[in-house]
Amino acid sequence: MNSFINTREWPIARLVMPDEVADHEAQGHIACLAALYEPREPFVLLMAGAELPRHSPAFMKAYVEWSMGTLDLAREYCLGAIRVEPDSHLRQGYQERAAKALEAGTQPYPYEIVADEDAASELARHWLAVTATAPSDSAAS
Repeated sequence: MNSFINTREWPIARLVMPDEVADHEAQGHIACLAALYEPREPFVLLMAGAELPRHSPAFMKAYVEWSMGTLDLAREYCLGAIRVEPDSHLRQGYQERAAKALEAGTQPYPYEIVADEDAASELARHWLAVTATAPSDSAAS
């Protein structure tokens, strides 16, 4: 657990994206992201902080490479991401970008933007409950 990703409430993970990631910290941040998939268990990601860090070329390069290389894992294990954004103007911008990503088919999992932690926790618990009650692929065969 660190200030970037907190898994204390697993299978709910909390990510706080910093405004900037120093080049020497980039690989450590990517390792924290990769660790989310190590249990090979469904989880929900709650996000806050910057959308993406600015002035962080090493992180952005590693993040794009890592993201593209883990799309199948993201589709399989991440039940969705929920961004908490209290500011209604910023929230609207996130919602517009999320809608465009959904329309383009570039988002590997559901992505919702909510106003507060209570709404985020409620949605995360709902996604986890729906998954827990859904028949597994192996049971359907």
